[in-house]
Amino acid sequence: MLRTRLLIVVPILWSLAVQAQIKANCTFDFFIPTTPITLHNGSPVFLEPFGINDFGTVVGRTSNGTPRGLIRWANGSVTHVKGISWLMARNDHGISVGFDSSLYFKPVLVNGTTITPLVLDVNNGGINTVKGINRWGTVIGRYNNPNLSGDHGFKRWMNGTTRTLDFPGALPGGTEPDGINDNGTVVGYYFARDYSVHGFIFHNGQWATLDYPNASDTVLVGITNAGKIIGTADVNFSTTHFLYDNGTINDLGTLGGDYSYADGINSNNQIVGGSYTDATDSTFHAFVSDGTEMTDLNSLITSRAADWTLSEADAINDNGIIVGTGTLSGAQHAFMLKQLLSGDVNGDGKVDFADLLALAQHYGQSGAAWEQGDFNGDGSVSFNDLLALAQNYGKDIGLSSVAASAVPEPAGLMVIVGGFFCAVRRRR
Repeated sequence: MLRTRLLIVVPILWSLAVQAQIKANCTFDFFIPTTPITLHNGSPVFLEPFGINDFGTVVGRTSNGTPRGLIRWANGSVTHVKGISWLMARNDHGISVGFDSSLYFKPVLVNGTTITPLVLDVNNGGINTVKGINRWGTVIGRYNNPNLSGDHGFKRWMNGTTRTLDFPGALPGGTEPDGINDNGTVVGYYFARDYSVHGFIFHNGQWATLDYPNASDTVLVGITNAGKIIGTADVNFSTTHFLYDNGTINDLGTLGGDYSYADGINSNNQIVGGSYTDATDSTFHAFVSDGTEMTDLNSLITSRAADWTLSEADAINDNGIIVGTGTLSGAQHAFMLKQLLSGDVNGDGKVDFADLLALAQHYGQSGAAWEQGDFNGDGSVSFNDLLALAQNYGKDIGLSSVAASAVPEPAGLMVIVGGFFCAVRRRR
């Protein structure tokens, strides 16, 4: 009888939902990136994430014990890449960049089971930093002088051609590339002769300075293929992050403290990072922003992460999957968040009859959470939640496929996780 009534209700709700304008919370389901690796004493080893590509493949290193490079695949399995100490980034063609486990931590490219030394065609004393790799295999980082007396930024194309990156007039060794997009545009920062810090853009052999207004220091962190740039600036004894878009700088503020830091941006202008939440700057939380407003990620997660504090979001891919670090019972661990459709009670990536049934069982309940059908975060399961479910009934963003089966890289297949993004609002 309940099933029959619900099947009658869905079309009615659908027609109402088409007319209704409901702003539901963007909510995330929570996953712990565990590994099958243990220490000699049996203690578990967790993944410390550094990057994620659009297939949901995460790269990083072991969080404790001897550093070992790890790859976490979209199906949840983890591979220890032998001979690698850590992996810093991975592109959508399945190429990772990182460092080997030799005494000198030499930089390498990892493509399947093939490990290739990262060699520059300029005279150098070794690469000391790699910061990123774009879809064409272009890598940015820093290398030492042959006599180790200083260093330089670099941009290395897949064929080995290398461009030294020294901002004109900057202090020797004072140019730091931080981000690169698929068009080859590099952003970062440099130290001027007076030791002030300025953001830079390097594109097609041309340099430009980008500074936040009245800032003492500006650091550019990342750039999208559309040319939107995120950065961090020190202004009046506080630190804020900002978005640069077509000549306009938008201050994204903080979660209530004096400092916030942007770490990553995707093609949908979703920005992640960390911010202090209180006037004494004693609590640091991960945030997500749509470029105009920011929200504490701890307010957007399901009860699966009820005992966690999400401290910082390190990266976000174009499908809205976020990786970062947080604490559980005082110990630091990595986390992964995947966005949910409003109406997806059970977090399987689709809104169907099972979700409607679960909501119906808790209809009218107060003190409810997402798993009971409270999609707008008001603590109760009401008609507004039914409308939110009806708006998405039948949609499937493939989250269950990502959780259950491996995603090929990069065999020309469409990305399995669909891009579904909703607005966030500032919580101060």
